[in-house]
Amino acid sequence: MNKIFFTTSWDDGSVLDMKVADLLFRYGMKGTFYIPEKFDGKNEKHSAYTRRLNEDEVRFIARIHEVGAHGITHRRLTVIPPKEAEGEIASSKSFLENITGAPVNVFAYPGGLWNELVMQFTKDAGFTAARTTQKLFIKKDAEQFLMNVTVTCQPFPLRKKDADHYYWGRILDPMRTYTPRQFAFSWQSLARKWFKKALAEGNYFHLSGHSWELEKYGMWDELESFLKFVQSHKDVVYLCNGDMVNLK
Repeated sequence: MNKIFFTTSWDDGSVLDMKVADLLFRYGMKGTFYIPEKFDGKNEKHSAYTRRLNEDEVRFIARIHEVGAHGITHRRLTVIPPKEAEGEIASSKSFLENITGAPVNVFAYPGGLWNELVMQFTKDAGFTAARTTQKLFIKKDAEQFLMNVTVTCQPFPLRKKDADHYYWGRILDPMRTYTPRQFAFSWQSLARKWFKKALAEGNYFHLSGHSWELEKYGMWDELESFLKFVQSHKDVVYLCNGDMVNLK
């Protein structure tokens, strides 16, 4: 087996990130928390998103993990005017740096959407890396502004409305997001398959997610079970997303 680097990232800045931060800390693991200044979570999809992290909570997470930018208003940067996209990126960096008093080096494209212009804006703003939402990657890409993930903590293989009900109209969506996909009965079993694959063939495993989805779908125990599984392996180094930049 290879030595691999294990990193996690969590989007949208929900107050439930505090629970994720504590869970990771208890297992000696690292997380990068991508926090927008504003997040409109007032709809059924985001029913478990009660509020955004306040400034004290952001500072607390920054002390034990890593804070990354996620735009000011979480708008998709590829569909708004370029000048607004540029402002969203640059201002999201200064917004968090004013809170933490420390450099914010990493950015997550809202919705995972980017193009060459958006990537250039991110570089020009002074970030050192940016993360997408492309899945099933276990080998680090040379392009630091296209950091990809391996598996996302979301209901799998069937889409759900909440912890107890399926979304029948789009029930097969999760399976369509993983190409090529390995058959699995849950996101956790999928993650275990790809973690073993990373140990055998790759050099990193990147787990991503949203704390409000863990709450909405009742997935906290599943996350902890997977973290225990990862911790049971010796050849794993735990890093924040920003630490991945210098890896060869």
